[in-house]
Amino acid sequence: MIPLYTGEELIISLEVCKPDNSTCLIVEKPGAVYADCINGGPHTYYTLIGDTFRYIALKLNLTLAALESTAQIEVSDPDAEVEAGNFIKLPQCDPSTCSLHPMEFIYGTYKNIADSLGTTVGQMMAINPTYNHSEGGKGEGAVISMLHDCEYTGSNVIVIS
Repeated sequence: MIPLYTGEELIISLEVCKPDNSTCLIVEKPGAVYADCINGGPHTYYTLIGDTFRYIALKLNLTLAALESTAQIEVSDPDAEVEAGNFIKLPQCDPSTCSLHPMEFIYGTYKNIADSLGTTVGQMMAINPTYNHSEGGKGEGAVISMLHDCEYTGSNVIVIS
């Protein structure tokens, strides 16, 4: 499910180079390897309308078990919608790091930007928890914080929360 806001205008490209059903979508990929912790942070995620634990884990490229182990919220059904507007705790990799820089976000999706910067959609959303992509006018961009180059910085990585 992709949450949209009432009256939101979607801009859809007229043409793509290589049509597919997953480039801009956050979906489970067969054979994909999911992590037990997040490189570089952040340590919390702000829940949104339409979020489920399974979807949050996908946005952060985490295993569902890793997310459930630190979230501090009891989960009986990972596919049930969680209450929006709450922070959940995330498992972090130690030692690890990310670089952070501001960027004017005018066009694109978090998915394609995250893929190009070596981060995840969930990390970008967690760093900018109150950014609403529908508030600006057409062609106007908001300045948001962008994580990039997230990586392990040691050989003995442990999970901390």
